[in-house]
Amino acid sequence: MSFPIDYSTYTSPHTPSWLEYLTTWQQQILHTITNELLKLHTIRQKWLHDGDGIGLSGVILDDILFHCQLTYKKSMYFIGRQNYIDAINNYILAPPREYDGHYSGICAAVIGSSGVGKTSLIANVAVGVYNIGVPTSIPTIVRYCGINKESNDGYSLMKSIASQLLFLYNQSHQISSFPRLFEPAKQCFQDIISSYPAIIFIDALNQLSDLNNARTHLSFLRGAIICLLMPSLILTPYSLEGIKPHDNSRIIVSCIPLNEFYWCEKRLIDGKVPRITLTGFACDTAPDFERKRKWEHDESR
Repeated sequence: MSFPIDYSTYTSPHTPSWLEYLTTWQQQILHTITNELLKLHTIRQKWLHDGDGIGLSGVILDDILFHCQLTYKKSMYFIGRQNYIDAINNYILAPPREYDGHYSGICAAVIGSSGVGKTSLIANVAVGVYNIGVPTSIPTIVRYCGINKESNDGYSLMKSIASQLLFLYNQSHQISSFPRLFEPAKQCFQDIISSYPAIIFIDALNQLSDLNNARTHLSFLRGAIICLLMPSLILTPYSLEGIKPHDNSRIIVSCIPLNEFYWCEKRLIDGKVPRITLTGFACDTAPDFERKRKWEHDESR
């Protein structure tokens, strides 16, 4: 915007011309700012309503994109740990264990102390699965517990995962009917992941709140008749050749050891879930690797 005014008028405040200029300027600025705010509000409302035409609520999309972006950032410089990469191939293709009504859906669990690199491993697994073309058949979903409102407790986590899964299978119309109470929601969630296969990564179970015993009893996973996998290993192309679009879901999770946070691993032990223990230096990024190398060769320590 421009409002021409001669120099003499500008240097003589309170003249009619000066006051007219100032009034016009104020009105134009107010008009412009108001219009821009209204545009932003309209765009925001469209996003919240259906993702600006995507067909999914903006709140749900914000959650999905947040976890996807975090996964990408965490996996960018991941290196090493080939032994865990190899181990995962056996578990992801293993058939579901015999159902006993507890945690039979969990086919393996990776346990590691804080800082050993579980989250980066989970992220790298997810990106590896996605990049080799699994999305054409089986969706890949990632959630990091306790990192936002939608992943803070068992109910919110179930709804978040179920919403994304229904959207990916073109069943978005079912999202609004997701139960509001925990037990019906749990049954609905388990029905969804049984009906619509996916590879689901759930990192840091120990970061969940214990509402509805989601952390201490892993209540939202109890009784699920699915093939549940647990954290931190990388999938390679040949390891996924046996997965078909209508296979059971795989769920990969992680938590810290029993001596650090008792209940998560305790439930896995009680359920006789095969566990993989992640140990050692958290060398999950290139900078970490370089720091470890310098530490190993530092004669002054």
